[in-house]
Amino acid sequence: MARTTENNPDWSSLAILQLEQLAKSRAGWANTEYGVTGEDIRAMLITHVGYSSSPNAWGALVNRAVRKGIIVAAGQYRAMKDVRSHARETPIYRFA
Repeated sequence: MARTTENNPDWSSLAILQLEQLAKSRAGWANTEYGVTGEDIRAMLITHVGYSSSPNAWGALVNRAVRKGIIVAAGQYRAMKDVRSHARETPIYRFA
C-alpha cells in the first residue's frame, strides 16, 4: 500500500483531501446511516479525483482514511456491487 501511495502522490493527496471534505459535509453520501464501503467511496470520489494509475490505490486510500480517523470500521460486511468484484464481502465503515 505504501508503494502504491508513493507511486501516485498527487492522486493520493487529492483523494484524501476530497474524502475529508466530503466526510465533513456528508454531501452526496446517501444512506450513510448504513455505513459506506470502499466501493461507495470510490463511486463518490471518482468524479472528483479520476482514476489512479493503479487500481490498488483505492484500497490504500481507504486504509489511509482509517489511519487518519476519517472513517472507522463498523465491524460489519456487505457484498460488493461491482460485477468484477463477484459479490465478495467488503468491510463497512462509518464516518468518525
